[in-house]
Amino acid sequence: MAIDHTEVPTRPGLFPALQQGKVDDIMILRCIDKLQIWDPERFEVVATLQSCPRNAGHVRLVQERSTGRRLAVKRMPLSWTCQDADTFRFTYPMETEVPWMDMAATRWLNLVGFKHCVDFAGVFRDEDYIAFVMGLAEGGDLFSFVDAMGLPAPGPVLEEALQPIAVEFLFAVARLHRLGPAHR
Repeated sequence: MAIDHTEVPTRPGLFPALQQGKVDDIMILRCIDKLQIWDPERFEVVATLQSCPRNAGHVRLVQERSTGRRLAVKRMPLSWTCQDADTFRFTYPMETEVPWMDMAATRWLNLVGFKHCVDFAGVFRDEDYIAFVMGLAEGGDLFSFVDAMGLPAPGPVLEEALQPIAVEFLFAVARLHRLGPAHR
């Protein structure tokens, strides 16, 4: 992923990945400045939102005990994520799902003020898991959200119903592209 930051303002004190110029994957990955130790007392598990059988993980709805803030936590076993991004890339060189890049890109998008992204709340680890903690997207992912709408079969009525969502989605992608990310 090459990033051209021509539209991203330079801000003193930000990570090098947020400064002007072209930035590669390694620079984006530096947006995760540290892994925090998972403290099970910090969050109360409210519900399991989704199982992730492909990587043996799960997404849970939690409530932060000190603030009452509701968050989503994607917990993935270290056997899948590995200890870090470099080990993951070496272990799974052909993998299309790259959790370390997902976490770092979310942090980067938050730091540059991209409003079409969940809040980044941190990356935590314990002996067995990496936990990506983020703001809760009410309604789940896009597919779950649309599926829950109980829409009609494919055709003009469905297309008309989905038009506002498609327009908003395309607006977000256009804004993302103006920030510079290129898809592989």
